[in-house]
Amino acid sequence: MVFFLRPNVKNMRRIASMVLSNQSRNIRKEYFVVLSPKKTFLCMDELEAMKVSSSVKVQSFNFDLIPLEQDILSMELERPFHEHFVRSNQSLVHLVTESVLRLQNALGTFEHHFAKGNSSVVSISVNAANT
Repeated sequence: MVFFLRPNVKNMRRIASMVLSNQSRNIRKEYFVVLSPKKTFLCMDELEAMKVSSSVKVQSFNFDLIPLEQDILSMELERPFHEHFVRSNQSLVHLVTESVLRLQNALGTFEHHFAKGNSSVVSISVNAANT
């Protein structure tokens, strides 16, 4: 079974519950969990606490830029405003920076960079330093 999930403890509990239920009924399956944008220590700790970490293979995959149109890309991030401004989670800036760098690797260095807001300026300065 393959699961594509956001990395949160609630999702890990659901997976663990399913694994334990199947194991109690002697149903043997392989479990693969793909967490997007990345796996977290909290998720891995939860699987260990539920004693299913050896039965579940966990990977990260950043779906970062999803093409919506020929010239429009979307970053599908869960609650970015809340995460960045309310919880002061700076990992979103890192994800955006990685995505832009990956895009430049595929298409070539961008001639012009424009930023609006402090976080955008940080992302652009990191991109400029890496090109």
